[in-house]
Amino acid sequence: MAVASAVSPTGALLAARHGAGMLSLAAADPAGFAALDTNWAAHERACAESGRTADRAGWRLVTPVHLAETREEALRRAEFGTPDLVAYVEALGGARLDGCATPADAVRRWTEEGLPTSGRPEASCAGDAFQGPVTPDADTGGVEASANMVNGPLRCEGNSPGPLVSGTAGTGPRSGQCRRP
Repeated sequence: MAVASAVSPTGALLAARHGAGMLSLAAADPAGFAALDTNWAAHERACAESGRTADRAGWRLVTPVHLAETREEALRRAEFGTPDLVAYVEALGGARLDGCATPADAVRRWTEEGLPTSGRPEASCAGDAFQGPVTPDADTGGVEASANMVNGPLRCEGNSPGPLVSGTAGTGPRSGQCRRP
């Protein structure tokens, strides 16, 4: 069993109190990603208060991935339902989303900001493809980026311990803790 967590620490607290796993549903959203450290810290505190030990093995980061025969087909198919998703996010946040006037614009914006998209299913099983920059920064407890394709800069700084980036290929430069040995 797992409890959903987004930007607020409510889900993290409930997961800790009930000894459940945690699903960070907004991990691909900039606000959700920014809240990961805060939510994990709240989870650790609530676990300690409940006499439990926080275990990252029960924590999952959730991000959208669309599978198709080719990357282009995946992007085209990802447009279906995007107007409903944009309307939902705008209603939730009370503001218009920049760069999301059409379904193609929304998919382009989200993939260029680093959200994963995939082509063939077997490629997704081997790792994810990220369009745009990937920046693990000041994360604690461990970051693993294994067997992925990063089509943009990969910059890692201030992580403790340093990230494991084995088998990750990319088209952009690597810097900081992610630089090639």
